[in-house]
Amino acid sequence: MKKRVLSLLLCGLMLLPLVLASCGLGGNDPDVTTKPEEDTTYAKPATLNFHIVSEKTVSPEDEAAVEAEFNKISKKLYSTQVDFIFYTADEYEEKLLKTLEDAKKIGGISAADKFENSEVVTSLNDVNIPIETYPAIENNQVDIVLINSKELYQSLRGGRHLAEISTLLSSDFKDIEQRVSSHLINGAKEGKSMYAVPNNVLIGQYEFILVHERMAYLANYEQKEDFLINVGGVKTVNYEKLRSFAAYLQEIKTTNDVDDAKVYDDILAALNVDVIYPMEDTRKAQDAPLFEYPTVSFFPKATVDGKDSNGKDNIVYPQTSFGVVYPFYATLGTSIKLNNVFDLTDPNDLNNVSYTEYRKLMLEAKNNGYYPTGPVDNVAYGIRYATGNFVDITKFEEEGYIVLEVDTPRLDSDAAFNAMFAVTNYSASTERSLQIIQALVAGTDEDEVELRNILQYGVKGSHYTKDDDTNEITRKNQNYLMRPEYTGNVVTVYPYKDLKHDLSTKYDVDKMALGYFTEQNKDATLNPLHGMTADLLWKNCRASMVDFYLCHAMADEMIEEFSDPAKYDNKIIDTLMKDTADPDDTVDDKRATLIKGVESAEVQTFYPAANYKEAYMRLYQYWLDVRAGINPLAEKTEATPTAPSDVKRALDAQIGDIEDAAKKAADEYLAEAAVAAEVLWAEAELCDTVEKFDAFLERVAKFKKVSYDATNAVWKYDDGETLSDLDVKIYRYLYLTKTNAEAADSDFYGMLFSGGSQANLYPSTLTDAMAAWYYDYINNR
Repeated sequence: MKKRVLSLLLCGLMLLPLVLASCGLGGNDPDVTTKPEEDTTYAKPATLNFHIVSEKTVSPEDEAAVEAEFNKISKKLYSTQVDFIFYTADEYEEKLLKTLEDAKKIGGISAADKFENSEVVTSLNDVNIPIETYPAIENNQVDIVLINSKELYQSLRGGRHLAEISTLLSSDFKDIEQRVSSHLINGAKEGKSMYAVPNNVLIGQYEFILVHERMAYLANYEQKEDFLINVGGVKTVNYEKLRSFAAYLQEIKTTNDVDDAKVYDDILAALNVDVIYPMEDTRKAQDAPLFEYPTVSFFPKATVDGKDSNGKDNIVYPQTSFGVVYPFYATLGTSIKLNNVFDLTDPNDLNNVSYTEYRKLMLEAKNNGYYPTGPVDNVAYGIRYATGNFVDITKFEEEGYIVLEVDTPRLDSDAAFNAMFAVTNYSASTERSLQIIQALVAGTDEDEVELRNILQYGVKGSHYTKDDDTNEITRKNQNYLMRPEYTGNVVTVYPYKDLKHDLSTKYDVDKMALGYFTEQNKDATLNPLHGMTADLLWKNCRASMVDFYLCHAMADEMIEEFSDPAKYDNKIIDTLMKDTADPDDTVDDKRATLIKGVESAEVQTFYPAANYKEAYMRLYQYWLDVRAGINPLAEKTEATPTAPSDVKRALDAQIGDIEDAAKKAADEYLAEAAVAAEVLWAEAELCDTVEKFDAFLERVAKFKKVSYDATNAVWKYDDGETLSDLDVKIYRYLYLTKTNAEAADSDFYGMLFSGGSQANLYPSTLTDAMAAWYYDYINNR
C-alpha cells in the first residue's frame, strides 16, 4: 500500500509543472477542478471518524490540536483525514450504541457508496499550489470504534454493526496478524471470521509458588527439581514435597528437640528475622484457601435465584466437582480431560493428582498453624504465593527464592476483548479505516510509530516533551490523558520518564514494562476452554436435551400416527407413496417404508452425541410433508409443493406441546444433576483434615466400580453395598453408564474428544455429549 501511495506522489510531482503551467503561478483564483481516479480504494482523499475513550474530558482546543498533529502524518501516508470523537469511559458504550443505531436507521445512500462514487477534488491555494479537498463526514457515517469490553463487543455483533475483515487481513493488511500477538489474534476470532483487531497489549500475569532457598537447603532440599514431579514426561509442582517441607519448618519451630531448635535459630540468624512461618497468608477472604489453585475450571450448573435490581434473572453458580484441572502449559488445542476433579483412579493423571495434593496442603496449612493469623513484624516465610511479570522471575530469584511456575500468563475470554479497534458497517471505507488501524497496532516505520504516539500523548511541546535519545516522555500537563492499551501497540508507545503510580499518571508506560513485553507474550497462552463460558454451556446443554427429547417424541408420535388406519387408510398410503414404492409392494409394505423413513430422516438414527438440532429439523420437514400429502421419500425438485399454512400451524401446535414436555423433562434432569454436584462438593468441603479428605477420595474412587444388579433392580458397589438413591444420582453425575452397566468406566466427557485434542471443542460438541448423557439417563432411570 505504501508503494502505491509513493507511486501516486511521484506521479503527482511529474504532473506538477504541467498543472502550474496551465494555471499560472501568479494568479490567486481558487479554480476548482475534478478528476476521476482509476484506483479509488487507496488513492483519493478520505475523511474518517474515530470513536475512542479518553481518561478525562478532552477540551475542544486539545481535540483540534491532536487532530491537526495526527492528520499531518495520516494525510501524508494515506491521504486520510481523521476526526476524533472522544468519550469518557462512563458514557462511551451508551453513546456509541446510540450513534450506531442512528446510523443504521438513517436512509439514503450509504457513506461507503458515496465515497466509492465520489471524484477527487483539487483546488489551488493562496500561492496557486494544487491541493486535494477532503470530503465531509456523512450523517450516517461511523468508521473506527474502540471496543473495551466483551459486553460491548457482543452488543456490537448482536446489532450487526461490525464489518467482517478476515479477507482483508489475509491480503492487504497482513502486517496485523504478523505483528500482533497470535494469542490476541486467535482470541479475537469467531471461527475463521474476524470483526475487530486487538491492540498488541501485555497478556495476563504469571502465578508462582516461591520456596525460600536457604530454608529449603537446611531442610535437605538442594535444588529446584526437588519440588517438581515428572509424570508422563511433564514437570509440574510436587505439592506433596511442599507439604513435607512446610511440616518440617513447623516442626523445628515448635519442637523441644535440641538439634531442630538449633536449625531454627540458625535460620533466624542467617535471615536476620525474629520468626519464620512455613507459609504466608495470602487469603483475600476469611476461611478461603491461602491461594486458589490456578489452572482449574469448574463446570457449574447455572440456576436462577429471583431477579436482580434491573429485573433480569439473577444467575447463581453453585460449586461442583465437574471440571478440568490442566497443566500450566495447556492452551487452546491442548489435549485435556473434563471429569470429576477428585478422581484419583488413574496414577498417571497428573492434573488431578496435583489438585488433590494442593487441597491437602491447604488443609495442613489451616489446621497446623502454618501461617500467622494476624500481622507479624520481621518475619520470613518458607512458602509464598505470588503473581508477577516476566521481570519478577529474576527479582524473586535475587531475593533468595526458588520460583515454581504454577500458571503462565493466560488470555481468557474477557481479556481478549478489552482493547480492540473495529470498522463498522457504516464506514466510508473499510480499507482506509484498516490503514489507520494497522499503523496504530502494527506499524513500525518512523511515521507510523509517531502517529501511534500522537494518539497516546498528544502534541509535542503542548502536552509533553521528549528526549530524542531515549524517546522518554515527560508530561507538561494533564490536559490530554489516554490509556496506552486503548491507543495502539504497547510495544511502540514511548515510555514515561518519571513514572509515578498515582491516579493522574497510572496509564503511562514504564520503560521496564516494554523490556519484558515481548518475552511475556511469547510465554502467554489461551485458556484451553477459551470462549466456553459456564452459563452458555449449560444453556446450550439444556437446549440440546430439549432437541433430543423432541426428536424421540416426534419419532414416536409419527410412527403411532402413520400406523393408524383411521388417520392414514390404504388409499392415502397408496397416494402418498406412489412415486417411490415398488410396484410389487403391498399397502403394508408401503406403510412400513413410510414408517422406516422416520429413522432415515434422523441423523444416524439418533446415534448418541449426534447433532439433535439437525435431526429435529429433518424430522419436522418429514412429518410436515406427510401431513400435507407430499411424499417425504420422493426426490425433491424445485416444483415440489409446500405445505399449506394451516397444516404447518397445526403441526407447530402439536410440536409445541412436545417441546413443553421436553423442557420440563430437561429441567428435571438438570435439577438432579445439580443436587448430585452440590452434594459431592459439600462432602469435600466438610473434610477439615487430610485424613478425612483421603477417606472422601476413597469414597469417590468406589464409584468407578459400580454395577447394576438386574435381579434386584439396584446399583451396587463392588463390595456388595447398595447405592442410596442420592448415590445413584451422584454416580450418574460422575460417570456415563450408556445402556450397559458394564461400561461404567466410560465417563461422559470422553465423548467430547476426537484424536485426544481440544482443538475442535466447542459448546455444540459439549451439548451433544450432554444430550447423549441425557439419553442414557432417560433410558436407564
